[in-house]
Amino acid sequence: MLKLTDFSASYGQSTVIDKLSLEIKKGEIVALLGRNGMGKTTLMKSIMGLIKHNSGSLTLDGHNLMGLKSYERVAAGLGYVPQGRMIFNTLTVTENITTGMIVSKTAEVPPYVYRIFPILKEFAKRKGGNLSGGQQQQLAIARALGTKPKMLILDEPTEGIQPSIISEMSDILRQIRDEFGLTIFVSEQVLSFALSVADRILVIEKGQIVYDSPASQADDSKIETYLSV
Repeated sequence: MLKLTDFSASYGQSTVIDKLSLEIKKGEIVALLGRNGMGKTTLMKSIMGLIKHNSGSLTLDGHNLMGLKSYERVAAGLGYVPQGRMIFNTLTVTENITTGMIVSKTAEVPPYVYRIFPILKEFAKRKGGNLSGGQQQQLAIARALGTKPKMLILDEPTEGIQPSIISEMSDILRQIRDEFGLTIFVSEQVLSFALSVADRILVIEKGQIVYDSPASQADDSKIETYLSV
C-alpha cells in the first residue's frame, strides 16, 4: 500500500529523514516508535506533503505521490490525523468532520462515521473545543475517515489521552482496519499501545529504521533501549 525508497526529508538545512526505505502492506497496522527528535513527525508530514522531500520515491497503492500537494494526496487515498489533533475549536463536531470531506464533494457525514463513534453523533452540535481530549482525538480520526481513505496516518494519537481511552482507541483502530480493510500507519511513544494495536513494530533512530519486527515477536527490552533517553 505504501512504499518509500531512499526517501529523504529536511527541516531547513537539517536532514531529518535520510534515504529511508519502507514498505507497508495493504491492511497492515504498523506502529513507528522512537524518541522525540528522531524523525517520526517529519516522516509523517513528508508522506502527507506538508514537508518537502529532498529525494527518493513515494507511492500509495502503486500510484506516485511525489510532487502532489497535500490535498491531492488526500484525494489519492491518504487520511491524516496530525499530532495535537488540530481540530477547529469553534466549529461543531459535524462541521469539523465535513471540513475534511471537501475532496469527496459531499456535505453529509457518512453514517459509518457516527456508527464507529456514537459519542460524536450524540455531541454532533457541540463545539470541538468543548470536547474532552479523548473525544477530540475520536473527532480527528472521524474527520480523516470521512474522506474514505485507503490508508490512515496517525501522528502520536495517545498524546494527552487518559489510559482508559488509550485502550479504547486501540480497539477502534483495529475495528476500522478489520471493517474497511484500511492500512494504518501510526507513530507512537507508548510501547504498550503500539503492541496492542499493531501487527508490526518499527523503531526510528536519527531518520533511519533501526528495528523492524512482527508485534507478536517484538523484543520489549530492546525497544525500550531505543526509547530511553
